[in-house]
This record gives sequence, structure tokens and C-alpha cells, in this order.
Amino acid sequence: MAEQYDDTNRGAAFTPFPTQQMILQGKLNVEGADKKVMLVRDQTRDGKQIIEVYEKAGTFFENDKKGNESAPDYSGPFGDSKRLAGW
Repeated sequence: MAEQYDDTNRGAAFTPFPTQQMILQGKLNVEGADKKVMLVRDQTRDGKQIIEVYEKAGTFFENDKKGNESAPDYSGPFGDSKRLAGW
């Protein structure tokens, strides 16, 4: 039996689709907690115009690799207890 790939705690980011455009950014207060948000104009597959609301989940900072070329190009906090890494 082949081992099953574990894609837990992984992801990928890509260039936005040509239909996507950031139109607003700001904050929402939800039950007393401020949340940074971004609004993106887009369209569904059938062409219906929509605005999607994205909430900030983490921050990337450029790394000083200090001679270690295999180190991530970017890293930073994600949520309350995790870290992001990006190459």
C-alpha cells in the first residue's frame, strides 16, 4: 500500500487572476476584536460580479539568509502560535 501524502500545514500562493482587483482595505471590529481586512473585486465563472472579503492571517518579512541559501526567503507569524515560511 502506497503512503498517503500529508499536506497538513502547507499551501501555495499565485499571481492574482486577471479578474481580481484589490479595491479597499481597512479593519472590521467583530465582537470587540479589530481585524484587518481587504476587499477584492472579482467575478464568478458565469461572469457575476462579486466582492470578496479577506482577513489578515499572517505577515511575511524578508529574511537575511546569512549564507544559508536553503533558508526561506520570507518568514513571519501566522495566527497566535504558528509561523509562515516562503521560498
